[in-house]
Amino acid sequence: MKRPLTTAMAVLMGMVTGGLAGESAMQAGTGQAARPADPPTTDPAAAFQGERGVTRPSRDSTLGFTIPSEIAQVLVKGGAMVKKGEVLVRARDEELRLQRDLQRMLAESDLPVQRAAAAVEQAQVEFDAQEALVEKNKGTSRIELDRSRAQLKARKVDWEIAKHELAQQQVQLAFREEQLKRMTILAPFDGRVDRVTAEVGEVKRDTDPVIRVVSIDPLWIDVKVPTTRTLTTGLRVGDRAWVLLDTPGEPEVSQGTIIELAAEADFGSGTRRVRVEVPNPKQWPAGLAGWVRFAEPPAGFRVAQGAKP
Repeated sequence: MKRPLTTAMAVLMGMVTGGLAGESAMQAGTGQAARPADPPTTDPAAAFQGERGVTRPSRDSTLGFTIPSEIAQVLVKGGAMVKKGEVLVRARDEELRLQRDLQRMLAESDLPVQRAAAAVEQAQVEFDAQEALVEKNKGTSRIELDRSRAQLKARKVDWEIAKHELAQQQVQLAFREEQLKRMTILAPFDGRVDRVTAEVGEVKRDTDPVIRVVSIDPLWIDVKVPTTRTLTTGLRVGDRAWVLLDTPGEPEVSQGTIIELAAEADFGSGTRRVRVEVPNPKQWPAGLAGWVRFAEPPAGFRVAQGAKP
């Protein structure tokens, strides 16, 4: 059971309450503004009113070797910027180089073709001589003439076979060179090394990842848009879109472009996937939340300069 207030306590509480009320009245009478309340915080994403998604690299390649290979050199580290065609990782390739060099010797030598051509010339001389003797009726039989004709034909076939085999050797050389190229991993495009999963001396199977390269400028972001809205607004590939990324500092909007509209809508959610490509000159990492809208953003949002595609 609560105890009743004493008379002194009641008087004291009345004085405190009266003093606070008097202070407020004094501030009002003197024109001095009372301390304002803290303004409510504003959520930029809510004010932006866009569809939410997560950014991803516009290009993403996980690279490895097509045959079991021993790592000989790792020339880059995670986070490094690379250019298309730059060497990233090398595997041991001494045996393949020797096989390539041997095949080059065979492919660049036309000695068998020259020998076959000389045999054709010799057979041609013999045939011409036999034919002349027959025409002059100097004792050469028709059988010997036919034999020399067949010999000439055979030598011509040998010549064609030699040329065909030389062409095969050249194709085999190209095959060996392509095999050798596969022992070196090159950057497939301009981008950034995301991670390296290989060490010098390690043996990688043909199914093992070795290095991952991504391109984050531009970024892609997929959002689920109500299907009816995509139809009523007539969204098309190439239309503009505005993207707000969840980044530190003042909210900034970038202008992007619709690059994909899903051919199939999701019946359960009543949405359709829309992919937007947005420039990323500041190299923000992929995986950030973002909001996309397909009309110009409300007043107060700053569109990044130079962010138009």
